[in-house]
Amino acid sequence: MTKEKALAAIENYLRGSLSVKAEDEAKAWMALTELKDMNLMEWHETFEEDPGSFPDDERTVLVSCMSCSEPMPGQWRVDEDGGGNWYVGDLDETFQQDGLIVDGWWELPKKPEVE
Repeated sequence: MTKEKALAAIENYLRGSLSVKAEDEAKAWMALTELKDMNLMEWHETFEEDPGSFPDDERTVLVSCMSCSEPMPGQWRVDEDGGGNWYVGDLDETFQQDGLIVDGWWELPKKPEVE
């Protein structure tokens, strides 16, 4: 699988994160595995006391939760009081509401620019 096909599979999965066909999900996870194996995705461990360990905007990233075996799409959003929360995909539901603790995240690789 090429990098471009891997990124397209991941993008299709993330866009349809609420109603995904099993085939699309399988393609996305294969692509993620390949990109991680090629060291094209950077891992960021999160530390509650270090705000710099979280994404600095509300972009979608892949998060790892302590009690889950596979990463999931998520967003870090800063609250009005300056704190923040991890949200599931682009929903208004937090991972904490589901009893999940995010321990790190992967930046998704950028799509190649079309010339």
